[in-house]
Amino acid sequence: KHYILNNQETDRSGVNEIVDEKTIMELYSPPFEAAAARVAGYMCAYNRINGNWACENPETLKTMLKGYFNFSGFVVSDWGACHSTIPSINNGLDIQMPDSSYFNEATITAAIAAGNITEGQIHDSCVRILKGWYAIPPSQRYPCNGNICINNNVSTPEKKLLARNLSAMSTVLLQNKQVPAGASAKLGTSYLLPLKENAGLTVALIGSDAKTPYTAGQGSGGVDNSNVASTPYDAFVARGVTVLYSDASDIGNATATASAADVAIVFASAHSGEGHDRVDLKFTPVVYPDGKTVVMENVIKALAGLKSKTKKTPVIVSAVAPGPLNMADWAPKVEAILVPFLPGEQYGNALADLLFGDVVPQAKLPVTMPLSENDQGMSIKQFPGIPSEQFPGSLQVEYSEGQINGYRWYDKNNVTLGGDTGGFPFGFGLTYGSFSYSNLKVTGRTISMDVSRVASDPRTGGCDTPQFYFSFPTASTDPAVPLKVLRYFEKVCTDGTVTVSYDFTDRDVSNWDVASKQWVVTKGVYTVWGLQASQGGPITSATFTV
Repeated sequence: KHYILNNQETDRSGVNEIVDEKTIMELYSPPFEAAAARVAGYMCAYNRINGNWACENPETLKTMLKGYFNFSGFVVSDWGACHSTIPSINNGLDIQMPDSSYFNEATITAAIAAGNITEGQIHDSCVRILKGWYAIPPSQRYPCNGNICINNNVSTPEKKLLARNLSAMSTVLLQNKQVPAGASAKLGTSYLLPLKENAGLTVALIGSDAKTPYTAGQGSGGVDNSNVASTPYDAFVARGVTVLYSDASDIGNATATASAADVAIVFASAHSGEGHDRVDLKFTPVVYPDGKTVVMENVIKALAGLKSKTKKTPVIVSAVAPGPLNMADWAPKVEAILVPFLPGEQYGNALADLLFGDVVPQAKLPVTMPLSENDQGMSIKQFPGIPSEQFPGSLQVEYSEGQINGYRWYDKNNVTLGGDTGGFPFGFGLTYGSFSYSNLKVTGRTISMDVSRVASDPRTGGCDTPQFYFSFPTASTDPAVPLKVLRYFEKVCTDGTVTVSYDFTDRDVSNWDVASKQWVVTKGVYTVWGLQASQGGPITSATFTV
């Protein structure tokens, strides 16, 4: 969920998303198509797509999902997203939720009698629904002996450990500078992270999120923490380091607390939830019980400028967010940045595992961290939309950017990220150590490249995720064609050299032909790039002809 083009919460129950077929097929459908052979069901959303409700959309449900993608499972409506009986059934909806106002015996029997739908369609839906259930092993078909078990605590210590490890492994290390001059000798003289656990460190935890962290979204994306949830404060105390704390309600107190420590960690978060979009790409201001509001970016900048007569206190920022963050104003000023995204209840333990080196950073950004609130210059027609003439009272959004968005926009417009810009490119993420790439070659349809640990870097145990991007033949001349597109990635954890390889397919070098309704191989000379991220890092390339 949600299938497909459900990309905003503003007017989510009425907005009409206007998207051309080529953009849908080449940019938005591949993740859903890839899952079609592996899932039991898809949930369609509330919005309209090109004038039709998502849950009765002939193109996206019937033609694409159940046609092109060969999906054999069921489609269920989001709660209240079904608007009809006949159009919904004819266009691919199998289950109405949460009631039967449109899908009931009377309406379906009448539609069959009138010849508007057939018994064969109902039979098809039943098979699609039951197929997923019969795919479950018999011993698992009746959880809790057929009773409702949503309130049962089925967790185990092993599952808690898994949650902890997944949270740590999914946290992206964006920045890790050298220990600054004048910092505590306990931090060493190399990179700030990982911290030295047995060095007698005094650590300042700044921000209320250190004790009451934001770990999940709101609404359907919200998950309550259990009684064994781990806050950053508790995790650091359990480590045996000396912990100082300030909730940052007073910036003067926060700076004084940080000054008394060897290193300061600022905890901030951007909140989001069902039914509304974020108002900006910044942290959510913290409102304290006395009504005072504090902007966490101001706290970070205040701490980043701290330097007493005797020492400099390095600053680490743990930035919880559901998506992109605008960090440009403060990122160049701090020593280290970690982005756990939405880390779950084991946030504290997971973060401590990373900071002290028990787990090596190994995640990469699935989004771009921008340079401003609207790098791409999106108009109101593109988000959140303008009043629809076709559907009064609803908005209309035009995807006029086509495929030139995200990392593709930064490429096409030659906008540099990384370094001291405060922005970070798609696919970027550091580890403890560094890697080099060499021997990229194309043999037939096999692309291979050597990924090697840099021997001069003393840090060991790191991981990297090399990425293969393709530049299509007209990438540099056609404004609608991205300069490069991601085709493959693979995580590598080694202290030596590993050869990464990928066998590309016709689909990797094809474009969707709207006239013939099929994928057509695009002939010409391609460039394949072996990269650590969409921008920056070691760059190696080769060409091949199709």
